[in-house]
Amino acid sequence: MPTKLTVLFAPAYGLSRLNASIALAEELIARGHRAVFAIDQAYRGQVVKRGIQELLHSLPEQVDRDAKDADDWHQYVANNAGALKGDSLEIAGGYCVQQFDRQLAECRALDEHYRSVVDIIRPDVIVVNSYVCAPALVGSGIPWVNLISCTPLLALNDQTLPPPFSGLPFKASIDDWHRYRHQFDDKFAGIQQTINEWYSAAGVGAQLADRQLVLQSPHLNIYVYPKVLDYYSGNTLLANNWLRVDSLVASTTGSQPFELPEKFRGKVGKLVLINMGRVGSGDLALMNKLVAHLTNSEHRFIVVTGSLTDKLVLPDNMWGQSYVSHVSVLPKVDLLITNGNNQSVSEAISYSKPVIVLPLFGEHFESGQRVKELALGLTLCPYTCSMTSLVASVDALVDDKYLHKRLSLIGKYMENSGENQKAVNLLESICNK
Repeated sequence: MPTKLTVLFAPAYGLSRLNASIALAEELIARGHRAVFAIDQAYRGQVVKRGIQELLHSLPEQVDRDAKDADDWHQYVANNAGALKGDSLEIAGGYCVQQFDRQLAECRALDEHYRSVVDIIRPDVIVVNSYVCAPALVGSGIPWVNLISCTPLLALNDQTLPPPFSGLPFKASIDDWHRYRHQFDDKFAGIQQTINEWYSAAGVGAQLADRQLVLQSPHLNIYVYPKVLDYYSGNTLLANNWLRVDSLVASTTGSQPFELPEKFRGKVGKLVLINMGRVGSGDLALMNKLVAHLTNSEHRFIVVTGSLTDKLVLPDNMWGQSYVSHVSVLPKVDLLITNGNNQSVSEAISYSKPVIVLPLFGEHFESGQRVKELALGLTLCPYTCSMTSLVASVDALVDDKYLHKRLSLIGKYMENSGENQKAVNLLESICNK
């Protein structure tokens, strides 16, 4: 057993990043290490019940998020709905650039706080899970790990793979990749320049390389992506400071056990979880459409209602709640309908569940294309799909016995792969160099 380490985690705002970070922290705690989370006050109490120390922060008013409560968020989504109606490149150059800018502003506002946290905690290693890495964390002189629970394509920056946020097929024309990538790079060039200028002014030795948006750690980079979805073949050799893990799924510690709603007991039909993420679940027009399309389905649906809990009217074959824990619900369902968030798709496959991806922006298009071309699910446009196509897709996937058998084998492999332990081994090793 190596010396007990203190590991500081700094996940960006968002449940997906938080949950992946918790899963890695639990592996470290099991080995006797100490985990400390620097997280937004919105997640107060989420990690302490797992034996993790929390250090809370909040953003200054001028860079605070657009919505502080459900009504504000619902209005924010409604105001921005038009930005999600184009093709993947239009959405990347508009909405995704806006979101990247916001995360950069948040990271700037938190940099001094992170500096204080590092001084107080004196960690042996820092784990960052964010598109934008704060200089106080990556320029501290302390070994740091880049945990990538979002799209791997953006972080890998590999020109031999499909461009990020595109949803282009793996076997598409290279010319199609290059055309998209050229325009994508132009749209994000200003952000890359701003980050590099910030790093230079802060004395961070590293800079984003050409066409790069996510800083790579010289110590260790861990990307979360199931082997069955991975773009690289088994013969591909990654650099020594890169590791892929199938999934990082938090334990059920502290989570409320999920009990089948009373209205579903005794009823026939498969069980389906619908979780469209914070943005999708805040889009009343979109959620009303999905509910209407599935109202007459023979199956039962658990709907994550997000900020629309008091506004969404659900039929008899549906039950909703603002939030449900994936680790508690996924083992009990037959299918996940999702926006295509990378963490959610990885969790579903780890629990041997097929997915229907209804992509909204960014990495969602990648997830949809990947599960489609590897026959692990289907993808539909959330705004234009017909009732017939959505109902038929649900019926096809819940009744596909061959797919469920295949996913069962994949899930068992992921459970026993030992990759998470390999990640902890590497994390420990960089502290002993």
